[in-house]
Amino acid sequence: MWEMNGTEIAVIGMSGRFPGADSIESYWELLQKGKDAYKTLTPEEAVQFGASEELVGHPNFQRVQCAMDGIDQFDHDFFGIDKHLAAAADPQHRVFLECCWDALETAGYNPAKLDHVAGVYAAADQSTYFIHNVLPHFHKLIEKTPQNEIELANSPDFVATRVSYHLNLKGPSYTVKCACSSAMVAVHNACQAILEGECDMALAGGISILVNHMGGYLADEKGFYSKDGRIRPFDRDATGFLRGSGGGVVVLKRLEDAVAEGDNILAVIRGSAVCNDGGDKAKFIMPSVTGIAESVVEALAVSGIHASSLRYVEAQGLGQPVSDPIEIRALHNAFRADGALENGFCLIGSAKGNIGHLSEASGIASLIKAVMAVQRAEIPGIANLNHLNPNIDFENTPFTPVRETVSWPECEGPRRAGVINYGLGGTNVFMILEQAPPKERNFTHDQAYFFPLSARSPEALACIRRDLATHLERHPELHPADVAFTLQAGRAKFDHRLGLVAGNMRDLIQALRNDDAPLIWRGHSTVDEICDPVFFYGTVEDEPLRAGLELIQQQSICQTIFEKVWTRARLEWDGSGEAFLDHVHRNGFAGLSTYLKSAVYLLCCYVITEWWRYRGITPRAVAGLGVGDLVAGAVSGAASLEQTLAILKECHKNISAADKLENIPNLPTFHVSEITWYSGLMGEEVAYKSVEVRDYMERFIIGSWQLDAMMSHIEQTGFLRVFDITGASELDRSICTSASAVAPRKQAPFSDIHLITQIAECWLSGIDIHWSQYYGKSHPNRVMLPSYPFERQRCWVDRA
Repeated sequence: MWEMNGTEIAVIGMSGRFPGADSIESYWELLQKGKDAYKTLTPEEAVQFGASEELVGHPNFQRVQCAMDGIDQFDHDFFGIDKHLAAAADPQHRVFLECCWDALETAGYNPAKLDHVAGVYAAADQSTYFIHNVLPHFHKLIEKTPQNEIELANSPDFVATRVSYHLNLKGPSYTVKCACSSAMVAVHNACQAILEGECDMALAGGISILVNHMGGYLADEKGFYSKDGRIRPFDRDATGFLRGSGGGVVVLKRLEDAVAEGDNILAVIRGSAVCNDGGDKAKFIMPSVTGIAESVVEALAVSGIHASSLRYVEAQGLGQPVSDPIEIRALHNAFRADGALENGFCLIGSAKGNIGHLSEASGIASLIKAVMAVQRAEIPGIANLNHLNPNIDFENTPFTPVRETVSWPECEGPRRAGVINYGLGGTNVFMILEQAPPKERNFTHDQAYFFPLSARSPEALACIRRDLATHLERHPELHPADVAFTLQAGRAKFDHRLGLVAGNMRDLIQALRNDDAPLIWRGHSTVDEICDPVFFYGTVEDEPLRAGLELIQQQSICQTIFEKVWTRARLEWDGSGEAFLDHVHRNGFAGLSTYLKSAVYLLCCYVITEWWRYRGITPRAVAGLGVGDLVAGAVSGAASLEQTLAILKECHKNISAADKLENIPNLPTFHVSEITWYSGLMGEEVAYKSVEVRDYMERFIIGSWQLDAMMSHIEQTGFLRVFDITGASELDRSICTSASAVAPRKQAPFSDIHLITQIAECWLSGIDIHWSQYYGKSHPNRVMLPSYPFERQRCWVDRA
């Protein structure tokens, strides 16, 4: 049913801001309800928005606005942009940058640390803001911002590269300009770049914000613009289009890679084609039946898809008496040429009736709508369609205009749709979408999950909590493991932090809504602060040892590591490491010598340390008490595992006869290592040149431990955090009160909740956790969650 040939591109994230819709969800709601975002202004409002009184009084002037909200607002602090530059910059640069951040977050990727070669393919309109707002004040603006920076920030040439700069993206980055089809061509180019290996992920889309149409527009009798302030796609009374403001971005990836990496696939691009009309049309500014049809035929051929399998086409639908019939004729010819002879089987619609014509960004609005239609199995109706255009013979074409929102028509195989876009000048593009393949769950986790939230301010953090809780309430189908992984690996980390631990969605929502819920952590950590962990190992205790061995049995990677170190250890036990674990599981520690029990504890701690390292958490320093101090020495590299076991064995042999140590031959020496060793025996950092193994063993046998002194030395470093590996009771008795020591919350040692607690405490302390390593090759899926709530403020130069 779903066959891949290696040329499919997955849409894994989207973002958009459109007239009457500040998000993808509100855009879909606008489309579903068949509403339009046109606002009729009073004469006073039209003048307030920049229209002259003379123009407002003209009989052909339409006091209609189709604009997105908040174009004067921008969170310049978030992106580290000077406020004066932000105010002088074209809002197209600012909105597109925010959309790119949003899109990556909706895809479940951290925009601040994207581990992919990502390209940026953008379409942008000419800067009307520069002409009408910036130039009249230019002499004043350059007093605070260099002239060249203002000029660059208002040129469409730098919309894509600005995103690459601020998000540190290293793939191809450029702006596409071919009028109304620019954004769709940008998406097409992005797909080709991925297939050709120029990048493995791409951001593609468009933006168009007009400030000179905010107060309305003049509808010339012979021009393109609507005479009644509405776009009426395929309608009898259509008189033209009006310009809207908005933009959007999609995140693209090769389908095979997206499936393998557990991405949230919204839809699949099966193929696309771009061509130009050439001279085969009446005028340069007119569309061509032949040219549009050629793009459709070529896209069908490239994708290997038959037109008869498409059940929806998102059309240009400009609402022009001339272009609408040409568009339908072109689609009709292409479908018939491909053998689609049935009439009316394919629904057709257009978002233009809802949000106006977004010029360079119109194609991305159409594509996003089509992706959501395919994904959600619903097709919104055409706004402002009352009477079909009599010059279009729909009854004898494959197409039926959608008058109101309907469910996806029944079909064999996956849902498929086409998106058509053509631009002034004759550049045509057709793209074929397909329903995403079923998502497979390749990950099963334990009973508790860690949900990290962070923001640049307490207010933004509170907003994230509310938004996430509302989203989870609306999407009960989400799995907590997927939500946790998306928050862990798919969000940037900021100073103000909140960590939640929950086993199911109900508990998570309760924790998000209720400050008094159990297992909530709060913290503040400067992102640039160096926060490296100290791994602490306690003395041998039955409960931690038993729990640690059980964890090893439960984790396949731990089993593998344990078997290797068991072989290296050559302990006095007849059998494999697996056999020993089974023995302890059945019989406990009865019959084991004190040395064997201590040696197994050492191996257990060593294995679990490797388990943490495997998940990307590596200690900067280690510390310990009792046998745990020897574990610290082995982990630091001061002595090998075999040497450490030999030291432990000799100490147990001479536990009551320290004077015999001088007779032991061939004792190992401690080696300088990269990991600092804080010894509970020495009460300080081990100075390898001045500490002899024989002296260390004598102290070990005597058992004079200096926990408080050791912790004091750790505190003095200022940037280390104690990471309690074993759930040791000794830390509870420590007099250490410095914030540098993470106070352990007592849980059953090595239990699921204990491990998650350790993760939460480390993350809140600023320790950088490499989540991709944490889960290994088999991790949960990424899911769409609310993106960051920008704290925008007015960044605007008023018109003269």
